[in-house]
Amino acid sequence: MNTSTFIGLLNNAALLVALALVFDTIVLQPAFEKTTIKILTGIVFGILGVAVMLTPWEFMPGVFFDTRSVILSVGGLFFGTLPTLIAVLITSGLRYFQGGVGAWTGIAVITTSAVLGVLWRHKRQRVLDSIRISELYLFGIVVHLSMLAWMLTLPWSVAKGVLSTIFIPVMVLYPIGAVLLGRLMVARINRKQEKEILKKNEERLKTIIENMPVMMDAFDENLKVVAWNAECENVTGYSADEIKQHPEPMKLLYPDPTYFKEIMEQVPNDGFDFKNKEWRLQARDGKDRIINWSNISKAHPIDGWHTWAIGIDITDKVSNYEKLRKSESLLSSFTEALPHLAFIYDEEGRYVKVFATQKDLLIEDPDILEGKLIKDVLPDELCQQFFDVINETIKTNQPQNVEYKLQVKKGERWFQGRTSLMNIEIDGKRAVVWIAFDITDRKFADNQIKASLKEKETLLQEIHHRVKNNMQIIASLLKLQLNGDKKRDVDNILKENIGRVYSMAQIHENLHRSDKLSEIDFKPYVQKLTQMLSQTYSADPRKVNFQVDTPELKLNIDKANPVGLVLNELISNSLKYAFPDGQQGTISIKSRMIDGGVIELIITDDGVGIPEGIDWESIDTLGLNLVQNLVRNQLNGSIDHDTTNGTKFIIKFNSESNYKS
Repeated sequence: MNTSTFIGLLNNAALLVALALVFDTIVLQPAFEKTTIKILTGIVFGILGVAVMLTPWEFMPGVFFDTRSVILSVGGLFFGTLPTLIAVLITSGLRYFQGGVGAWTGIAVITTSAVLGVLWRHKRQRVLDSIRISELYLFGIVVHLSMLAWMLTLPWSVAKGVLSTIFIPVMVLYPIGAVLLGRLMVARINRKQEKEILKKNEERLKTIIENMPVMMDAFDENLKVVAWNAECENVTGYSADEIKQHPEPMKLLYPDPTYFKEIMEQVPNDGFDFKNKEWRLQARDGKDRIINWSNISKAHPIDGWHTWAIGIDITDKVSNYEKLRKSESLLSSFTEALPHLAFIYDEEGRYVKVFATQKDLLIEDPDILEGKLIKDVLPDELCQQFFDVINETIKTNQPQNVEYKLQVKKGERWFQGRTSLMNIEIDGKRAVVWIAFDITDRKFADNQIKASLKEKETLLQEIHHRVKNNMQIIASLLKLQLNGDKKRDVDNILKENIGRVYSMAQIHENLHRSDKLSEIDFKPYVQKLTQMLSQTYSADPRKVNFQVDTPELKLNIDKANPVGLVLNELISNSLKYAFPDGQQGTISIKSRMIDGGVIELIITDDGVGIPEGIDWESIDTLGLNLVQNLVRNQLNGSIDHDTTNGTKFIIKFNSESNYKS
């Protein structure tokens, strides 16, 4: 088989992917059970078959080959009888219309492929979500052996040539195509089943929540109550209908505006994951009830519930809680003086005793750890480190300090340990006291400081680089001005250079106010630049009007400098030359993003324009020469000029940065 034949078959097989889309968008939907939908599906199915047949490989006049066998067999397997029958009629009609010596053979292949798919579907009793790759491959083999068998109905000379040419690619590629397409559809069936299971579980969860013996409320995105269970009704005295239909249910429950404001100030800080918030609400009888709320929206999201929480009425237990708090406060004055953790290890590395003011800083509870060897508890690399520290303490009778990282109940934490040799032996073995402090927050702060210092160092280098570049630009501009027209008066030269320097200075002003040091907001930059130039050239705002039409656009710093200089030159030229003798007019600056990330910048004035017959690209002025050089060399863009009505410059350049680090 030659290369063009093989590629033709591959290209043809690629069209089968569209069948999966039809299966996903129509067949898997509940409406597919309707006969009209099945007929519509069959027509779409048939059109796909026609599309496949219209891109065939022609073996000889009248003998065509394509992947109709794959699409019809797999379609029969997954679509069912009626859509497949319609598709068979459409594709058979096309094959009959195409004619040729293989017309009836082609119709037989169409019919056989579809029938095998439908029969296989009925054999599996329409249960297709568990069909294996091996079964799909066997299915593809059976279908295409049948297809090749029909080739024997052609004249022998034709059949012999056909079989010798297509046997290998058909038996290799087409069953694989059937497997891939079949697996794609099985995956879509499984995905639909998973969604249905998830939906049922959410509905079941809502039912459980509505009837559980704790308060539960839920709100939509507009803070309207969408769920208010039976316990909420019992505690507050307000029915679900009353709360849901009330225009401001929160004010009903929290009538004191000052107290409600305090509650709302806590919610944004905690987001949708707060726990054990004790808030006082007012019941229907006017009495206050204290509810302990925990919001678990983040951990257990439910469709249609923007935020939901569970609450426990603790009103009757407040006095006990207050007593407990006082006791805890008294106890904390002692425990705060103790280390987070303390261990006694013997010389074999055994936990003799474990003391913990915060048990979540342990791998296991003290009663489980005591009696175990560290090699049975700690990771291997940390175990050896602990042994070395214990042995060094015993050997030298000197305290040892060590920092280590360990995965505990609270998560991955950093600890600072300090050891000391005990004066007594325990069960005949020397022992070491190991005191450990949780230094995770300190480690985190240290890393933040290091990162901040690194960022400031990078920032200083960047500032130095940018200032150096801008000074070089200013020096170059002044040198060009010096070597240019020596007859011009100093006042105009200074005005021009003031504008150029300001255009660069304003970029750094915008960077200073920006969250990012690599880009500026283009619109406010243009507005400030036009204001400055108008003041510099004493333009009368009643006669010269500026129109700035630019969308919200971020401009990379290596683009901003040349763009600012270009705007300065063109706007300055308009202010100086476009409106002689106090003529009124408008200067317009527009920008937009066009295809491919290209920015189009249009600077227009409706003044007198450049006189006819003068080529603006050949005018020997620093300003226009600078514009051309900046656009073409630094922006890698293009610039066009139009004098139909005044003067218009159209500049295009890529928005992406040219800077390479």
